[in-house]
Amino acid sequence: NVYNSIGRPKSFYVRVPVEDSLNYTVQDQRGNFLESQVVPLPVQILNLPGRTSNLGYDLVFYAENIPALGALQYLVEVDSEDSSRKRSSVQSRKMETLIGKDTVVENKKLKLTLDGNTNKLKSFGIKIENNVRSELLGKLECPLVEEIHQEWASWVTQIIRTYQDKDYIEIEWLVGPIPISDSVGKEIVNVLEWGDFATDDTFYTDANGREMIKRVKDYRETWDLSLETESVSRNYYPVTAKFILHSVNGQGSAALLNDRGQKSGLAAPLPDNIHLLTLEPWSSSGTWLLRLENFYESLFSDWTVSNIRELVLGANAYKEDVVRYQWNVESEEIIHKAKEEKKIKASEAVYSFSPMQIRTFLVDVTQN
Repeated sequence: NVYNSIGRPKSFYVRVPVEDSLNYTVQDQRGNFLESQVVPLPVQILNLPGRTSNLGYDLVFYAENIPALGALQYLVEVDSEDSSRKRSSVQSRKMETLIGKDTVVENKKLKLTLDGNTNKLKSFGIKIENNVRSELLGKLECPLVEEIHQEWASWVTQIIRTYQDKDYIEIEWLVGPIPISDSVGKEIVNVLEWGDFATDDTFYTDANGREMIKRVKDYRETWDLSLETESVSRNYYPVTAKFILHSVNGQGSAALLNDRGQKSGLAAPLPDNIHLLTLEPWSSSGTWLLRLENFYESLFSDWTVSNIRELVLGANAYKEDVVRYQWNVESEEIIHKAKEEKKIKASEAVYSFSPMQIRTFLVDVTQN
């Protein structure tokens, strides 16, 4: 089962750990055979302390149009040698190791080059032409995915990969165990340089995974920033979800996205501006906790909603029970007004969301 946890349909590549010595086929729910391939895991992952699995390869295939808050089933089978069905592309399991040559990774939309001497990113951008191809260093080349495996130290490794037809690159890094025998503290930083990508020292980072905030290098709006020390750390910002650059000379935009920082269950996908933050059982009596950010009537396809009751954001009190203090400056009396507990029938529930607002509800449901 391949599950989509967000409120709109999604397509993505799936990686399933498998054994090396076998061929595999992948079928979707309609019995169609999908293109797939087997790629090796980095040696550093195989040697992770505490790792007990003996599986050293990933089976890669493309899962298309997984429904909102739903799942699709795929059948993965070992393919016999005499089978006429389409097999996994397993011919590229070994990685070449050629010293001193630029490394190129590309798909139909992007091209990325690493310097052969330093292994640092040399160029990256929209693919314009495909008439020159350098010899490759530490590259795995397959129909669905191309990968570069890098090792900066015995405890710092990185994989750079591109998937067929995708307009982004994926970077997966592994750090540790960090050596401490020298008693020197260490901070590991992954540096990406955009060269002459002019930004006027302006960039954007998310605020706890939500709205974007404009940042300006070496500048603070509310005080004069000293530029004498900490030239790097003074421009550090927490990035929970994304980091965006816009050029000022028409070169376009670039973004970095973090992957960690959250039968269809929905009758229809949520609108693009409504995000499903939480959907989890609240009690055994059919009550669920639902948290939406910035609500469709008849949201669920498999359940009938009977009552809805709004909670405060932390889901630890009913909203109508919250007593807000109102201060009377002259008498210093605390005035509060008790509110009656109430449930709202699902047919009468209409809620408005202000920009960037998050609201939390308890929803009583019965199975259809």
